[in-house]
Amino acid sequence: MKANPKLVGHYIQIKRQECELTQVQLAKILGVSSQSVSNWECGKSFPDAPMLPDLSNILHCSIDDILSGGAGCGGYSKHITADKMLTVVHTLNKTSELLGKDHFINVCLVDALNKRLDTEIQLPCNNESSLEQIRDILLVACIKNGNYIDPKDVKNKITNNTHLEMILQTLDEHGIH
Repeated sequence: MKANPKLVGHYIQIKRQECELTQVQLAKILGVSSQSVSNWECGKSFPDAPMLPDLSNILHCSIDDILSGGAGCGGYSKHITADKMLTVVHTLNKTSELLGKDHFINVCLVDALNKRLDTEIQLPCNNESSLEQIRDILLVACIKNGNYIDPKDVKNKITNNTHLEMILQTLDEHGIH
């Protein structure tokens, strides 16, 4: 399998951010230019092979994880954040507002989500806390479907303690700590 430079770069960026390192800091540790790190993260180039063991140690992942863009040992298909998911929920809500609650496209979207998630989402909705509740339901579903969600992001963004505990428990059950 050939490594995908965009996927590898995105994975390096995610792992660097999880380690709370800037591109400049990572570059300094590895003895390369910050432009090199930027080029990796943009998918313009790959780290040199001799550098991979050090990079994997710094980023707390395997070389396979880096070269597979996170699809190796971790097996995560996407990196989702609470903010991205809230944007998705707002977009779904806006679609419902624009087309109307009874429009067939809205009905199909909401029915499909409700059936797949075994829930009762109602859109459109003008209550921000209800939209956040939908976000949290979708975050759990994403975790269960192989997406990566950073526990730090969850702790920083989820304000409902019941939802926070539910999401953290799901992350734990799926080996994300």
